[in-house]
This record gives sequence, structure tokens and C-alpha cells, in this order.
Amino acid sequence: MRIRISKERMFIIGLGIILFICSIAIAVGIYAQITDSGLFARQPNEEEKAYEALKSNFDSIFDNTVHTVKTLPNANVDYSEAVESLDFAETISGRYDIDVSIPYFTLESEVLNQENAKIREIFIPTIMDIAQNAQVHTIYNIKYVAYVNNNILSLVVKCTWKDGASAQRVLIHTTNYDIVEDRILTLEDLIEVKDLKQGDVQKKINKEIKAMAEQMEAISMEGYNIFKRNPEDEEYKIENTTVFFLGDKNVLYIIYAYGNKEFTSQRDLVLF
Repeated sequence: MRIRISKERMFIIGLGIILFICSIAIAVGIYAQITDSGLFARQPNEEEKAYEALKSNFDSIFDNTVHTVKTLPNANVDYSEAVESLDFAETISGRYDIDVSIPYFTLESEVLNQENAKIREIFIPTIMDIAQNAQVHTIYNIKYVAYVNNNILSLVVKCTWKDGASAQRVLIHTTNYDIVEDRILTLEDLIEVKDLKQGDVQKKINKEIKAMAEQMEAISMEGYNIFKRNPEDEEYKIENTTVFFLGDKNVLYIIYAYGNKEFTSQRDLVLF
């Protein structure tokens, strides 16, 4: 038995199919827009939130204090005064505003004496030059923080420098010292202390620097003047990384402080 369908019926069915397809296309388009806007984007988990919080709170750790996370086993030693500072503050209207706490190690060690000399060489000549020759209003501040994680003493020095209308510059210097072995530790040493694999650490560095480089490139395309990263630069290799430390709760901070070489406050942090 053959069933005949009128032309009017065929038209209605065809129109219904077209409208259905159109509604699907519209729904897909709306979903894509919502997804791009982040409304349906994956929300960060608690571990990722904690990771980003450590990064964003980095500037707040500099309190000119030694934080003894855990002292040496069976050692009756108080390391809260393992680092002290030379403090100087002076303001001359229209010329400069200097407020510095220059840290130095107090432990008996020739290795640390050399580190103290290095810190003085990095910062003191600039202070003297500003005080004697500043022609425009200059702001120069130095703060530090130190941590003792078991037998490792880590010192982090942050210098903020703004010379007139020029861009603000932030310099960061770190020292990691093994109290038992009386030696300065490399990043490779701290990776081993953390029981990490160098290959995994390098992959994470590469991934995060690449992501930041892409983000900065997108911002620059909008016409903003930003500090651009080159993920292929040799400075991101573990063996060339010079700024790092063990912080609170034994967190390993790896820092790429671009202000150490150029007049910028930009930096990248990779944590483990």
C-alpha cells in the first residue's frame, strides 16, 4: 500500500527540518560565545588556586625577617638571627627617597663572607651614587626575607628602583646556603633536595614561560608596551637560572627577574 503525501505536507516537513537545523546552529554559536567568555570554562581546582596565590602574594613576603621553618635535627641552635641588616633611610625633597635594609649573614663562614661582599657590591655603590648625584627624584628601596628549611638557609633580596619618570626597576638577588656542608647551593642541588626530576622541572619552566610569552604577545597586539619574553632564550635553562630559593613550607621558587638586566619590574615565577 503506497502512502501519498501532499505537496503542502512535504513543504511543512521540509520547513520544519530547516528550522530545526537553524536552531542547532544558533545554539552551537551561543555555546561557543559563552565558552570563549569563560562562563563555561573549567574552573581552577584548590591546588591551582593555591599555586596562583603564592605567585600573587610574592611581594608581601619581604618582611626583613628570618623564618625558621625547621631547625637542624638535634641541634640546639637558633637561626632566627642568621641574617641581620644594615638599615638606612633618608629623604631629600626633590632629589631622592632612600629606604634600605641591606642584609648580611652572621654565621661564621668564609663562604658567607664572600656572599656578604657580593651583596654589598650589588647595592651599596648605587645608594652612594644616588645620594651624591641624583638629578631627578629617585626612589630606592631594599627589603629582604630569609628562610631556614632544615639545613638550608635561603636569603632573598628585593630592590625597587625608580629614577624620575623612567620605568620602575625591580632587582632580585638570592643565596642558598647549606649550613652543614658550608657551601652555596645550585638550582640542581635544590631540585635534588625536593626529589624532583630535572627533565620535569625544565618542561614546566618551558610550558609556563611559553604561556606567558603568548599572553604578553596578545597584549602587545592591543597596542600596549609590555616586556616580551623569548621562550627559546638560553636563560630559561636550569643550568643558566640564577635566582631561586626555598621558601615557606619548603616551596621551591624559580624566578626570572628581568629587572636584574633591564629597567623593568617584570618577572616570572615557577613554583614547585
